[in-house]
Amino acid sequence: MAGMIYTPVTLWEGFRPELPIKEEKSEEYEKDGIVFSKIRFGGRSTETGRVSIFALTAYDRRNAKMPGLLILPSYGKRPDERTVAYFAKQGYFAMMADYAGRRGGDADYTEYPADAAYANFTEDRDSIHRVETDAKHTCWYEWTLNTRRAVSYALSFDFADGKRIGIYGSHLGNIIAMQTLAMDGRLAAGAELYGTLKEEHVSRLEGEEALERESGNLVDFLEKSDNEDVWYAAVSPQSYLNYVTKPFYTCTGTNSSSSAPDATMEMLFRMNNDNEGIAVFAPRLMDGAPSFYRDNLARWFKNIFEGKTVKNDAVTLSAVCEKGKIYVEAARYRNQ
Repeated sequence: MAGMIYTPVTLWEGFRPELPIKEEKSEEYEKDGIVFSKIRFGGRSTETGRVSIFALTAYDRRNAKMPGLLILPSYGKRPDERTVAYFAKQGYFAMMADYAGRRGGDADYTEYPADAAYANFTEDRDSIHRVETDAKHTCWYEWTLNTRRAVSYALSFDFADGKRIGIYGSHLGNIIAMQTLAMDGRLAAGAELYGTLKEEHVSRLEGEEALERESGNLVDFLEKSDNEDVWYAAVSPQSYLNYVTKPFYTCTGTNSSSSAPDATMEMLFRMNNDNEGIAVFAPRLMDGAPSFYRDNLARWFKNIFEGKTVKNDAVTLSAVCEKGKIYVEAARYRNQ
């Protein structure tokens, strides 16, 4: 049965992400001038133990007071050198914290105690969209909690600029990024790549079995409805949009299977950031894109951190009809 119906505010009320980190650095090495570190630091304590968060960081030691960037890949993806190295070379203190937990034989993952085992990644995508009791007992709460702890870790570095910490997620990692950006005032900006700002609830009752059980068992039907309420109240990314007050960048493909341009624009209008940010709809792209769009993201964060605010209403639009087809161009300076 569903538990308490939280809102984003009540769900995170009283949470203290700045509690002592107790870092354990397992390995530090250098490649091509970039310093990499594999580290562990403490998450929350449960009745059966404490979460041990694994993260990979990278920075260029020649830089000083660099902005921080937390990177959240799609669920099930591991922190990788290539991604953090790219942003380190762009002048960021880059950090990827694993949230997916145990899968396979890889030792570099976040460890969850037995009573938080539901936070471990599962190959069943639908399972991570379900709610068994309440929002606090979902993988999304655990994953966002770990990410907020990662913000604390980034701020603990003397060379990190505490006023310039950004976060971005890709694919389903954007749900974690959205929850963190909305609830953690220490972040200066956020972004998503190839994801969606709207996620629907997946019922625990599906297919013919669902029809049979719901038609003959009112308790099951009400339980399903309650769990939908829990999802839409404090788990879904759209429930957090109203709390986003910082600049936000989104890039998704026009042929994406996970997001539609009209739905994305609807979600962006729910934010309370005075329309501060930018939306990019990449033509003919699906759920991935060339590095050009990642480069745009790196430049956008840099502009935001330097106070060069970009607003959607500053974009110049032009259109022309040729041979029955309409072509629209949005023009800005390329370095923005």
